[in-house]
Amino acid sequence: MSRGKKCSVCASEHALQVNALLAAEVSLKEIAAQTHLSPYALSRHKRNCIAAPVVADAGDDLESQVQKWLDRCDDQYLAAQATGDGRSAIQALTAGVRGVQYALRNRQALEDAQRELPDDAQLYDSAEAEKFRSFLDHMIADASETSYASDQARLAGLDLALEKRADAAEVLRLLQKLLKDEAMLKAVQGLVTSEVAI
Repeated sequence: MSRGKKCSVCASEHALQVNALLAAEVSLKEIAAQTHLSPYALSRHKRNCIAAPVVADAGDDLESQVQKWLDRCDDQYLAAQATGDGRSAIQALTAGVRGVQYALRNRQALEDAQRELPDDAQLYDSAEAEKFRSFLDHMIADASETSYASDQARLAGLDLALEKRADAAEVLRLLQKLLKDEAMLKAVQGLVTSEVAI
């Protein structure tokens, strides 16, 4: 804009709405219909008053990104002081700074989420170890239920199933009793065989 002449869109009551719609890439024609502002004024506003978003370099670390956004806030503050407007630009920059600061505060959680599992299971943290254990338990339980599972796989599956039961001690006591009593074991085997035949 020329010196001394303020942008009519910046001066209007719809300035924040217009800036939000422009950021959402709504067409100038649609914005003009919603706000009753001239499409030409909106075009000039977009070209002269709205700064193009600056994308951070992928190689920038979080500290340098925070510093860049703080510098941009300072620049926008000085520009707003000079022109008497700039609320929406400062609000956009503030949102950017908050996002980067959030990422900075939560950097460890973000790094942990992206961390590849080490080759040595001794180096797993507690959450990784629990996830890996759950995965192995699931694999053992699935393998133990196949028709070709070995006796050891079936016992491992039985162990996992017992671990989840509140009455595991009672079930184990009954199983030990069953293994010691041959007559009872044959009777139970007969029941199992007849159930399979049905």
